[in-house]
Formats: sequence, C-alpha cells, structure tokens
Amino acid sequence: MTTIGTSLITAVLASLSVSAHAQTPVVKNVVLVHGAFADGSGWRGVYNELTRRGYRVTIVQNPLTSLADDVAATTRVLDRQDGPTVLVGHSWGGTVITEAGVHGRLFCELCLEGRVSRYPVALAERAFEVHHLAPLAEASLPVRTTLGDVAVLCANCHRSVHSTADVDVNVRLLAKHFSGS
Repeated sequence: MTTIGTSLITAVLASLSVSAHAQTPVVKNVVLVHGAFADGSGWRGVYNELTRRGYRVTIVQNPLTSLADDVAATTRVLDRQDGPTVLVGHSWGGTVITEAGVHGRLFCELCLEGRVSRYPVALAERAFEVHHLAPLAEASLPVRTTLGDVAVLCANCHRSVHSTADVDVNVRLLAKHFSGS
C-alpha cells in the first residue's frame, strides 16, 4: 500500500477510534470519495483495511460529469448509511465532500445530536466546534493538530466542557450522562 494510503487509513482510524472520551467507537460507517483523475477502485486498500477492522465502508463512484452530479452521487450514498458517518475525500473528492457533507451527517461526539434536528440550517456551520482532547496550554510549540487530537462537539457540550477548570471531569460527566450509565 502507498504512503498516502497508509496515511489515509491512519487519519480515518484516528477520527473513528474513540469518540471524545467514550469507551466504544461511535462511528461505524465510512464513505470514501475519489479524486478527479481516478475512480473508486483507488480506495481498495483503504477499504480492505477498514472493513477488516470492522467498519462498514462504502466507496462512492462519482460520475465526474460536474460538481453537482458528484455531490448528488455522494449524497445518495450518505442517505443509505445507518448512523453517524465519517466522510473522506481525496483531491477533487475533498471538494465533493465539502458540499455533500453538510446535509445532516455532522454530529456531536458527546451528546450524538445531529445538526439538522437541533439547529436551523442557516446556523448549522456555527453549531459545532472542535475541542482539543489535550489542553493546548500544556503543549510544546509548535503544535501540530491531527484528527486524533480533536473531537467535534456541539456548542452546548463544548461550553459545558469548559464550564469549570476541570475539563476532564466535565467530559467524563457529560459522556456518562449521554450514555445513560
């Protein structure tokens, strides 16, 4: 497998591995979108590795006739997913997922609330924030953030996490609350 393929697997697994502080993976679905000078078969190595690890992986075969057509193909695949989904695009696929990914698949990793059910579409992109799992104040410079270093939280959970100085305790309390245990 290529270095790019290995890096993509690492990035996808980091984003899937464990939600903010939960004990089990929240996301089991992965949708892979290819670039303009390839087709879906270019994802075969990533597909094989992720499915071997138990993820449900779908490769979009974009028609490459227009951005709108590629977004429509990706949206159709997203609509068939049975839960939270990580959307990954390579090259042109990044443009496609930027458009397709805003149709209701973003969710908070603590409360699992999705943007459409809670926020008006006009406010959706401001409703979620990225939370660093390790405090940046304690990091040595320069800081290089990867997907595994952050969690996507709704604004309410993010505000609650930082409501006191003991962020780790707050995250554990929220995770326990939302898991029902």
